Amino acid sequence: MGKKIKSKLIDKGGFKKIYCGLRSCLLLFLFLLITGASCEKDELRDQIVTDTAEAYIMDVNVPENVVAGEPAILIVNFYKPTPCYDLKDILVAGTGFELYLKVLVENSVPDQVCPQVLVEESQSFSYTFENPGTYTLDFNPFSANHRPVQIRVETAG
Repeated sequence: MGKKIKSKLIDKGGFKKIYCGLRSCLLLFLFLLITGASCEKDELRDQIVTDTAEAYIMDVNVPENVVAGEPAILIVNFYKPTPCYDLKDILVAGTGFELYLKVLVENSVPDQVCPQVLVEESQSFSYTFENPGTYTLDFNPFSANHRPVQIRVETAG
């Protein structure tokens, strides 16, 4: 008879080589899967950071005398989520004597590195109250410190 040929698959070392090769492929696949998932999370985080955000309003300073039909200068004090955010808009909306105040901020340079700290800012804005009476200016309705501001508007003259 002829010579017996040993198969590398039957050899004890061959099983070890195949097992190590499969294990390495599995580990490589898991690494790529985790790395790809973390990149998707970073993209989602970047989208959230670059969107316009509503700032947390601490309080609003109202002048002592507000006259109907004349612009009143109010000062709003608010927190920005990071120093990288800039004021985008101050909105006052509502019907009748019930008004709601909202401060919008946005990150104008989304790719810059920015510390994650709250930054206090104040901004003045003008608003004209059309009719005399007592207005309620509401903001942060879901805050534990929710306290709307009452504004007494007098008639001209």
